[in-house]
Amino acid sequence: MDKILFIDTLTTGMDQQRCGIYSIGGIFCINTTEEIKEKFRFDFKIRPAEDIRINDNSLWIGGVNRTKLLSFEDEKTVLKRLTDLLDQEMNLKNPFDKIYLSGYNTSAFDAPFLRYFFERNQNMNFRDYFYAQTIDIMTLSTIELLGERMNMSDFHLESVARKLGIMPESTDKYSCVENARLCMQMFAMFKGRLGYGKNKLSEPSSTMYLNY
Repeated sequence: MDKILFIDTLTTGMDQQRCGIYSIGGIFCINTTEEIKEKFRFDFKIRPAEDIRINDNSLWIGGVNRTKLLSFEDEKTVLKRLTDLLDQEMNLKNPFDKIYLSGYNTSAFDAPFLRYFFERNQNMNFRDYFYAQTIDIMTLSTIELLGERMNMSDFHLESVARKLGIMPESTDKYSCVENARLCMQMFAMFKGRLGYGKNKLSEPSSTMYLNY
């Protein structure tokens, strides 16, 4: 049984050490041989710390501005909310009980940003929560579409998902939760094609959706 956190983030810029996350959404799943069972979802909006570098173009992508950022919860509060959720699903003291991070380009982008988010807020347990390896949906998609890439105008998440026959449920392509859902659906497809169990995504029995 594997624990997977599908995530997506919006950030104040591209510099992982100087910029920060202002939106993070995710879906936590238990992956068994037979199915992928969704446990909970979250969608957190974050007010970056005062020393965080902010690029207004990066905010524009997510449809927010500096004034809007001030209405969000501070970093330490959001980190506490996130770790409280994760602590319900794992034992931090057990070195064999960890979570896979998964998403689109997660290895190069989301995972490093999230690690600095933990460390900047004096939480040194990132490596205790998560495996060093991520399940990068962009990499899996690249392998799947080796013969198709030359005919695609871009390789953005939504374009790739549609190419694979997975349709967005939201018109907001910068919705972190929606992007996490697309990645979860794509993982389910890849899992089936790789022959690891059945290609089945179960309906959550009692999904908890937190929106802050």
